[in-house]
Amino acid sequence: MADKWFHKVELIIGAAPNHPWVRLCAMPVHSFILFCGGELLLFSLFAYFNILTPFKISSQPLGAPVRPGTYMIIEDVIAVDTGLGRSYRRALSDRYEASPLFRQMLHRLNLFWAIPALLVGVGVTAAVLTERVPEEVAYGIGKRQIVIQCILQDFGLIGLDRLGRSTNMG
Repeated sequence: MADKWFHKVELIIGAAPNHPWVRLCAMPVHSFILFCGGELLLFSLFAYFNILTPFKISSQPLGAPVRPGTYMIIEDVIAVDTGLGRSYRRALSDRYEASPLFRQMLHRLNLFWAIPALLVGVGVTAAVLTERVPEEVAYGIGKRQIVIQCILQDFGLIGLDRLGRSTNMG
C-alpha cells in the first residue's frame, strides 16, 4: 500500500505545473522495481536465516518460517484472481512442504528477480538523476529500460530453467 502512495506523490511532484521535473517523472517504474526487489531480497534473507514471521504474511500465520516472496505472489495472485481461494492455498502449501525441489526453485526464482531488480534499479536511478546525462536521454532511459530488462530476464529465466533441468532439479 505504501508503495502506491509513494509513486503517486513522485508523479505529482515531478509533474508540477510551473517547472516539471522530467527526471522524476521517469522514475516511478524504477522506484517500484527497487521496492519489489528489496522486498523479495528481504524475504530471501529471512528464509535463509530461518527467521519466523513477525506477523501474519499472506496465508502464513504469526511465527511460521518465512517463505520466499515469489511463493506469496503466486499464492495471492492465483488464489484471488482465479477464484480458487483457500483450496488452492492449501494445495500450494502442501506442495511447498512436500517438495524440496519446489522450495529450491522458488528460492532461486526469488533471488533471480530480487538481485537484478535492485542492481538495475540503482543503476537506472543513478543514470536518470545524474545531471551529466541530458534530461531527454535520462527520460528515455527511465521509460524504456524496463522493456529491455524484461526481455533479458525472460531469456535468463529460460536459461535458469534449462540449468534446473540439466541438474535434475525439475
